[in-house]
Amino acid sequence: MLSTPAGSNLIRKTSSIGGILLTASHNTATDFGIKFNMSNGGAAPTSFTD
Repeated sequence: MLSTPAGSNLIRKTSSIGGILLTASHNTATDFGIKFNMSNGGAAPTSFTD
């Protein structure tokens, strides 16, 4: 288990193409705590996740 910032950092450090984060932080009720972060560790834009 990692914090959201630590997970984002791990995505960058391992040169991953992205990563799925299961978190309750800053989500709307419909997101259910699932986030996809891009290779830069930042949240994927809605145009990507739609």
